[in-house]
Amino acid sequence: MSSIPPSLGGTDPRARSAFLRTRRRVGLALLAFAAALTLWTLSQGERTPLLDDAGPAACGERAPADATPVSLPRERNDAWNHLVGTVVCFTHELVVTELYDLGRHGALSLADRRLYGTGTGLEVEDDARHVVRLVAPGWRENAWPLPWGLDVGDVRVGDAVTDVAGRLGRGSDGGFDVVSVTTPSFEVRNPRPTAPPDVGGDLRIASFNVFNYFLTLGARGARDARELERQSAKLVAALALLDADVLALAEVENDDGEALEALALALNAALEAGGSDRRYA
Repeated sequence: MSSIPPSLGGTDPRARSAFLRTRRRVGLALLAFAAALTLWTLSQGERTPLLDDAGPAACGERAPADATPVSLPRERNDAWNHLVGTVVCFTHELVVTELYDLGRHGALSLADRRLYGTGTGLEVEDDARHVVRLVAPGWRENAWPLPWGLDVGDVRVGDAVTDVAGRLGRGSDGGFDVVSVTTPSFEVRNPRPTAPPDVGGDLRIASFNVFNYFLTLGARGARDARELERQSAKLVAALALLDADVLALAEVENDDGEALEALALALNAALEAGGSDRRYA
């Protein structure tokens, strides 16, 4: 035992004894604190498994090794703010809830369940907490082909998506984007009907939103001739399959009928090439 300096009462037996008792108490307190800290750490480990135990493996075999597992719905809309810039993976199956931006921006809106609009009686409270936007890396507006190996008609709202992992960011709508680092897997859960149900009658009328079919390039529709050609080909293929007697089209350029005439000519040429005797004017 080291000697007690005079400043701590080393020359006074009573002071020396008090010093030793104090040091003994401090030592016991430190031991008690260390034991309590160990027990708390163990209890936390039981409640929140270590990353090795519930990390990327919780998302499946294809999850990146550096991914942080997450799930929907978020407890709060800002619950993932601390993860922005990192790679995340999802521990559960996701459902396609919106695919409007698939062809235009290479993005799909995914949720933990199928979401329904206002007035359906199937709404969820604060549905923003249930949604994440999956974005293809390096995607350019109106690029082709579609990302993730998809083709037109391969995926529909209600289909299941797994193996989702990517770098988390904040979206322009205030939600979260995930820029994919793996190719997600898609499973059909909402099969596309081969034909509408038979409702009787002998006149078939169909409506179709053509999403800004403009011959004027760079206006609201195609930006260049290549985009217009691709847009026309997709519309012709879809309209031909409708096999309707009357077509009501929305979002066609108001140009004294030039856009409608061009689309009708392309559609009639495709129908003739396919052996159909139907023609549109």
